Amino acid sequence: MSQITKEPVTLAVQLEKNLKKDSFSTVLANFTPVVLTPPLPQETLLDTFAKLAALAHSNDYLNHQAENLSDLNKSVLEKIYHYGVSPKIINQRQVNILNRKTGIDYPTINPDEISIFNSPITNPQGADLGTRMDLFGQIVDQVLEKTYPTNTLAPDDIIHVSCSGYLAPSPVEKMVSQRHWSTTVTHSYHMGCYGSIPALRMATGFLAASHYGLGKPKQQIDIIHTEFLTLHVNLTSLTPRDILAMTLFGDGFIKYSIYPLKEVLSQKSSGLKVLALKEAIIPNSLAEMLWNLSSHNFEMILSKKIPFLIRDNILVFVEELMSEIGLEFAKEKNKLVFAIHPGGPKIIEFIQRSLKIAPEQVAFSHEILTQFGNMSSATLPYIWDKILSAKEIPSGTLVLSIAFGPGLTAAGAIMEKL
Repeated sequence: MSQITKEPVTLAVQLEKNLKKDSFSTVLANFTPVVLTPPLPQETLLDTFAKLAALAHSNDYLNHQAENLSDLNKSVLEKIYHYGVSPKIINQRQVNILNRKTGIDYPTINPDEISIFNSPITNPQGADLGTRMDLFGQIVDQVLEKTYPTNTLAPDDIIHVSCSGYLAPSPVEKMVSQRHWSTTVTHSYHMGCYGSIPALRMATGFLAASHYGLGKPKQQIDIIHTEFLTLHVNLTSLTPRDILAMTLFGDGFIKYSIYPLKEVLSQKSSGLKVLALKEAIIPNSLAEMLWNLSSHNFEMILSKKIPFLIRDNILVFVEELMSEIGLEFAKEKNKLVFAIHPGGPKIIEFIQRSLKIAPEQVAFSHEILTQFGNMSSATLPYIWDKILSAKEIPSGTLVLSIAFGPGLTAAGAIMEKL
């Protein structure tokens, strides 16, 4: 027995020595955003969903007088514009529940074109969850065709991130099987808007473990986000929180790769070097953000308390995150660029005020919210891609990322632009 217990201790000591003398770092690079349907103007989307919701709430459409239906349409439209996200905040969103490929050249949408609501009067709930998951699979297949062309070399791993659809086997597993790849597939599901941070933690861990002797050394791990959020539009409830969800979320798809630092430096490539990752559950906040499965869609529940919980806890979280790389936030904050997940219109504003940082430090977060809306876990990678390609952000700049999800979980990362 003494020999059995002694060997792991020896290995642990040796591993600790290796870590001290040979630190291992990873880099994010090669971002590939995917747009399947050209984004539609927010005003067009608000008008369209208002028409659909009015139909869903007209109990007996044929027996209504035209003027009554007109009043209903007007009432629903006013409600959606009152509680929904204004076109001044979100200019456009990608929506893939249309039966046609349409873009900003088409200023109006016929409600009949929304595939999951083919009969909102008689079936206001729309397609059931199984039908919606089938559509999710079809859309993800299209994303994979664009991100993995025929002659693509197989990565060591693919981490599939989503909170908007699940199938088994997953579309990623199907692709790997059909191409006869030896790629390992890992699913990182249902974490919501902060999902990119755990995926980074997984990818970094997989690379580091192989680097220190656990199996064959790995050189490339891909992360792909497929957030088909408009799939879960709910017309049957017009509470403020449901209208917010209907008007805030857009579809987002993006792939990027994680490499060992040495590989990136040898190729003289650009990227974002991972310096620190952190996650924490904010106390007494379990009920403030929920993402539940129902018979017809995933149901998002957002509390009015969320911006205030974030405001009251964000400074300590960021200070602890910065301390992991030996820096004081107060001394360094003016040099940082921030990637803040825009969970809602007030989130960026509350964080900016709480951390006392300048508007230009959060400009990329505002830009992505304006152009695409909230794309859940895909949003931070879109912001990272913008920062990496921005010539005005020099190499050596530290990028501090923040996102939130159910729990209420706060997640953060510090990366250095190379």
